[in-house]
Amino acid sequence: MISLLFDENFNQRIVRGLERRIPGLDGVTVQSMGLSGASDPELLEWAAKNHRVLVTHDVNTVVEFASERIRVDVQCSGVVIVPRRVPVGQAIEEIELLNDCAEQTDLLNRIVYLPL
Repeated sequence: MISLLFDENFNQRIVRGLERRIPGLDGVTVQSMGLSGASDPELLEWAAKNHRVLVTHDVNTVVEFASERIRVDVQCSGVVIVPRRVPVGQAIEEIELLNDCAEQTDLLNRIVYLPL
């Protein structure tokens, strides 16, 4: 099981679906952590310090900032990109599969695009 941080604008239907399908899901939202309005670099830093993989729909700026962290050898605990075009049910299944099969360290300094 991996520890997740769901981005501020991440589809809450996906989050609720994951919570129903995965007992004990280790996932928190940006809002629940008091990080609403935080910049992408701040979220990536918080995620790294708290060993959480950032799950986001943001295929533009988050990827840029995460790639830069990885390039300059600053830890990135991982990013999962879920394009908005991915249907809710498929996104839930893909994140569930990743959660079941991956270890936290498998995602270190990686950017993973769904669908797998």
